[in-house]
Amino acid sequence: MRSSGSPSKGATAHCPGAAHARSGARIKGGIIAGTGMGLRLELFVRDVDASIDFYRRALGFEVLRRDAGYASLRRGAVTLGVGPIAKLSDEHGYFTSRRLAQERGLGIEIVLEVDDVQADYRGVRASGHPITEELQERPWGLIDFRIVDPDGYYLRITARDPTERG
Repeated sequence: MRSSGSPSKGATAHCPGAAHARSGARIKGGIIAGTGMGLRLELFVRDVDASIDFYRRALGFEVLRRDAGYASLRRGAVTLGVGPIAKLSDEHGYFTSRRLAQERGLGIEIVLEVDDVQADYRGVRASGHPITEELQERPWGLIDFRIVDPDGYYLRITARDPTERG
């Protein structure tokens, strides 16, 4: 018998959005309908303008908001916040300018699922941005390609898994 403290694969009572996420619920404005949850990635970068240019030109993101030293970008249900490393504290907090002066993006792969991976591949090619791994079918059956953004964040642009569509 499973102890009540152990999470199980099928347990969703404590996580009201989990069933919605698996059911193929609609996503609007970055939030899964009925869950109250969305995803926003905050990227700390050397040059905010260069990052905005890359995400707009190579991947088709639109600028939602642009303030001095910060931008919010969106494409579909993906929202990115882009802020300068230079504005971070040298001493306090998890993200410090000293810590992020080192290589960024280590240990993370940002996976962007798209409807037409070949169109995105052509768009990145047309932008002139280098492709790290060419468009190819992977052993798990999906087609993707990989690029690295101007600050070293590793991006996998992949076809949506047809078995996960709602």
